[in-house]
Amino acid sequence: MTQPLDEQLRHAFDTLAERMHATVTDHVATTFDQLVATIDADRRAAVDAAAREASQATEHAVRERLAQEFAGREQAIREAAHTEGLELGRQQARSEAAAQLNAALTAAKVDAAAVAARHEQESTALRAELEQVRAGSAEAAAQHADHVNELQAALEARIERASVERLLDALRRLDTAASLSQTLDALAGAAQAEADRSAVFLVRGHTLRVWSHTGFPAAPGDGSFDVPLADAGVLAEVIRGGVTARTSDPAAGRPAFAQDTRMGTLVAVPLTMNGQVIAVVCGEQPDGTDQGAWLATHYEVLARHAARVLESLTALRLAQLGAQPAHGGSPSPPV
Repeated sequence: MTQPLDEQLRHAFDTLAERMHATVTDHVATTFDQLVATIDADRRAAVDAAAREASQATEHAVRERLAQEFAGREQAIREAAHTEGLELGRQQARSEAAAQLNAALTAAKVDAAAVAARHEQESTALRAELEQVRAGSAEAAAQHADHVNELQAALEARIERASVERLLDALRRLDTAASLSQTLDALAGAAQAEADRSAVFLVRGHTLRVWSHTGFPAAPGDGSFDVPLADAGVLAEVIRGGVTARTSDPAAGRPAFAQDTRMGTLVAVPLTMNGQVIAVVCGEQPDGTDQGAWLATHYEVLARHAARVLESLTALRLAQLGAQPAHGGSPSPPV
């Protein structure tokens, strides 16, 4: 039986719908499969790309880390090598310096030994030369001492001879004196010849009157002065005791005219007639070393001879006058 049109249409429509549904389903399934495949491919591509990027990043990071580590290691190796090289250099330098020092010390020891040997030779030669010089010096010194002793002995003999000759000449001049004045002048001249400073004083009661003087800086310059016995010091002692006296003390026994900075031993010798001191001879040698002993001896010889001359002149005058000396006094010789 023929189906109604509606059902045929519905049936056709359903058939078409099913076909379309199937086609769409197939198409959708195909499209879905394609989409899934595409998505999967894209995912895989993305994963691969991400993996590649991650791998590249990791590789880059690893490379950078390895480069840094390599650079650090290389720097450490370089520093270690440099340090080791420096240490090796130092050790080598120390070894070379030690070797050079040892060589220098060895050379120095050799040189020192040579110098010591040469010094010892020179010292031995010098000692021998010094011994010769010493022996020669001792011999020369002995010869010089002998020569000096000979010269001194000759000089002393000459001085003594000259002194004796001066003394003898003074005695001769005293012998030729014919008056008191000539006798005192001869005595004063002889006293001046024996000392740098000398003076002859006449006794006038309690005063000493200068007859002649020379060399005393403190003496008055007019050549004539008197010295009170109270101020005459050692000269007053001579008059009181009638014997030779000496003083080297600046503070004692020096009259005013004999005071100065260059003082030696002041010698005072009495001139005595018939036991009475009528004059005093004094003198001083500032540079003398015998405490005035030599000067005192010469002055005493001169004073004693002058006294004998004056006594002879007095006796001659008395004989000429035909008179005898009165008791208790001595007549004055002719002036």
